[in-house]
Amino acid sequence: MYKQNSIIGIGKMGTMYKARLPNGWFLAIKGLFNSEQLHQKIASETITLGKLRHRRLVPLIGFCPEKEDLFLVYKYMSNGNLYNWLHGRKDEVDIMAHWALRVKVAAGIAEGLAWLHHKYHRPSMLQVHETLAAFAEIYNYTADCEMSY
Repeated sequence: MYKQNSIIGIGKMGTMYKARLPNGWFLAIKGLFNSEQLHQKIASETITLGKLRHRRLVPLIGFCPEKEDLFLVYKYMSNGNLYNWLHGRKDEVDIMAHWALRVKVAAGIAEGLAWLHHKYHRPSMLQVHETLAAFAEIYNYTADCEMSY
């Protein structure tokens, strides 16, 4: 899992890896940066985070504490993140040049944030809002936005 070529993103809280299970399924695994305070906060919220279900949130499948490391396991989304879509490689078609798609993405992010804020707002959930970034918005095969947290 720690192979350089399996890294799919680096954010404020940690590094996201793509992992393949023996049955062929793919997962996204976020290895959190080593911070005891962060690990305690996340560990206490993992049960809550695991219960969050909304079409704009990538489901948290589980977590794995390993010695000093903590890993969050998510469903893998094959179309990458918003940052890469907006600033794609030169050899890729500029899919985000289409304004209709940009509006769809913005509406998806707004829908997910509104749900988190109004339906599931708790002071401890501020960590979710703090980590919202272009790297956190990831896309399924229909280009619908789903946020990881």
